[in-house]
Amino acid sequence: MRVLGIETSCDETGLAIYDTARGLVAHALHSQVAMHEAYGGVVPELASRDHVRRVVPLAQRVVSEAGLTFADLDGIAYTQGPGLAGALLVGASVAHALGFALVEFVLAVCVMWRFTSGSAAMQHAERVRWIPSLGISYHLAVDGISVLFVGLTALLTVLIIVYSWDTIRHQVKLYMMCLLALETTTMGVFVSLDLILFFVFWELMLIPSYFLIKLSSTVESYLQYREAFVKFLKGFRALTPGR
Repeated sequence: MRVLGIETSCDETGLAIYDTARGLVAHALHSQVAMHEAYGGVVPELASRDHVRRVVPLAQRVVSEAGLTFADLDGIAYTQGPGLAGALLVGASVAHALGFALVEFVLAVCVMWRFTSGSAAMQHAERVRWIPSLGISYHLAVDGISVLFVGLTALLTVLIIVYSWDTIRHQVKLYMMCLLALETTTMGVFVSLDLILFFVFWELMLIPSYFLIKLSSTVESYLQYREAFVKFLKGFRALTPGR
């Protein structure tokens, strides 16, 4: 079993990979002592921001030194406490987000692995009656095209988490939550067979997209997207039954 450990409780960013068969296989540490020295002690906000900049590059470094990929990890552990609240949140956020994304990726690979190629039938179908009076059901399945988009979405989510970590300095937890929500709703769009369910997933996809753009874009692009988002909401309201 291979576990990635993350330590961000105070003024040091430490990462390591432990293998139950081989022991400690790789580790890296960055100290913030020089940064805090001018203040005579640890400044929590500065510590948290530096953890944001360092944690993923160090994770990439230890994974590379161990000769592994993120998909080879069996688990991710992080320091829950004691420590500085903001600093601890950095480690928890990256561990949760990357862990959930890797689980989604593994499940997507399993779906692709069990998919029978050469068949025109919808596979891995799931159907539950939702609103019987309107003939609406929770109907999901994949075909030869959508199964590829499911795997691609899962892979891109992992890559985005890894490669965008050092560019998001504020509201990291909200950013990761929105990214995972966007992954879920995007997959829902690709696998929906019911038209109304497809429309629901499509509209829900706009909500995390809105916040992601707000968190990571310039003022001009944010205002442009906000205008488009309002138009989509007006369209949704116009198509709602009973209006």
